[in-house]
Amino acid sequence: MIAISRTVRCFAAAATVATSAFAQAPPVTLSVTLSGEPAVEYRTGEPIADADRGLAGEVARRFPALHFSSNLAHAARELGSGWSGGNLASEPHELITFLLHSGGCPDPAALAAVVSSTSDDTAAVWDKLATCLREADEPFTDVGVARVRDPGGTFAWRSVILMVRRRFALQPVPRAVAAGAELRVAFSLAGDLRSPEIITISPAGVTRRAAAKAAGALWEAVLALGDERGEHGIELLADDDHGPHVLALFPVAVAAAPPRQWRGEPPPSEAAIASVADAERYLRELTDRDRTGERRAALTWDPALAAVARAHSEDMRDNAFMGHVSARTGDLGDRLHRADYAFAFAAENIARSTSLWEAMASLMRSPGHRRNLLSPEVTHGGIGVAIATDAHGERTYLVTQVFARPAPRESPRRPGASPRREVP
Repeated sequence: MIAISRTVRCFAAAATVATSAFAQAPPVTLSVTLSGEPAVEYRTGEPIADADRGLAGEVARRFPALHFSSNLAHAARELGSGWSGGNLASEPHELITFLLHSGGCPDPAALAAVVSSTSDDTAAVWDKLATCLREADEPFTDVGVARVRDPGGTFAWRSVILMVRRRFALQPVPRAVAAGAELRVAFSLAGDLRSPEIITISPAGVTRRAAAKAAGALWEAVLALGDERGEHGIELLADDDHGPHVLALFPVAVAAAPPRQWRGEPPPSEAAIASVADAERYLRELTDRDRTGERRAALTWDPALAAVARAHSEDMRDNAFMGHVSARTGDLGDRLHRADYAFAFAAENIARSTSLWEAMASLMRSPGHRRNLLSPEVTHGGIGVAIATDAHGERTYLVTQVFARPAPRESPRRPGASPRREVP
């Protein structure tokens, strides 16, 4: 007997409860404690652990283009031991992100799949991995596979697959530092990437930008995280032809140990969301909630901005890319000018997820996206959604948020002037 879960796109989830009419279920608190020792540093390209050699050899033989990561396997082992055993798509994605980081993976997201079996045969695991690669909307580079005894007892074995696309290589970065210590982040980039920078966010929500400097074959930045106790978020971005992309996103604990336990809530059901209009209305509610929760003014929702945002989401879906710069419409400023929308300031966020709640939460976890969403400089907003449906009927939402402060029409922008435009 074989039971194969759906694969899900993993983003971070917020530990708060929606007040939307679309989400009426009461909150349920979940708790997972690590079963093994967590990693002490983040890194990529780590050596294969002795416990992973058998599965790593199978991956190398069957999928030679994939790199086996023992850090991903570490996270997969923890997920296999701690997962409740229900539908993987209903598990909080923040939980999976917590396990990624506890395993020493600096990635902001992963694709997760679980195969449970009563037999010792691993054929179904490799079939599932092949299906994931064939149906993926991006080329994965690294995989971790772990097999654990099924803690529920229904099956003999539970095999967990975690996959990521890495366009960078990270030198070791400690997961915890003393108060006042400097943090060196050194990395290399794939050949199509340029202009890297790092954005940090403190436990109090203060964001700072740091340009990375070339250091031989590497790029590096030295960060002063200060004395504030708690987890500081570190986000690595770089540009390609579609604009900036988040490559890595991970917490570093200052004057504290990284947590060994995760507590949170499952995302609310989105079964009542039946249309693009429903999805956009729900995201407006979540955006207003997050802004007012941080003592920011609620936005004026502008249909003209929503039309620009929706067209960009549809462009990304129809032309199979994710980015702020389109080969057909240019960047955000180009799109706003084409729509004859005069602005003094504009910012854009994009996300892709099988869950609107998780997409929104991932934006709030990212320092750059959070800064845009909570910017005190914006007064108007528009949200546009496009829906892609796979062969199994699973929905993926492509989300674009556009934020702006309109320019007065009586004083039009001078030709050649360059109002500020922000993207993460």
